[in-house]
Amino acid sequence: MKVKLSRSTTYFKDGKEVEIDSLDLDFDRLTGNDIFEVEREMTMMGHPIGTQFVQSSKALAMLGAKAADVPTFLVETLPVKDAFKLGMYVKGFLMGFPIPLEHPKESEEPQL
Repeated sequence: MKVKLSRSTTYFKDGKEVEIDSLDLDFDRLTGNDIFEVEREMTMMGHPIGTQFVQSSKALAMLGAKAADVPTFLVETLPVKDAFKLGMYVKGFLMGFPIPLEHPKESEEPQL
């Protein structure tokens, strides 16, 4: 599923600058280890989340970054609306809610 960002953002991958204007979420690529890595990163940043994973906006957005195959730190640079939207899609996936197959038209907001 493709999530359009409200503005493009850049990051470096393999020494090259990459510009993106959307995130292509592939939840099938995620494993339990991805959750454990996000928990470990959060703990190393001084924010242990324990059993509150689905309540943590940052943990959910970071897991979304893993589903999109972008660095987890990228979520910190996204506009707040985009970071929150990303987290909501991940939360919906984890809780078993239906996920839209494609991004809605520009004038429509996703229904979660």
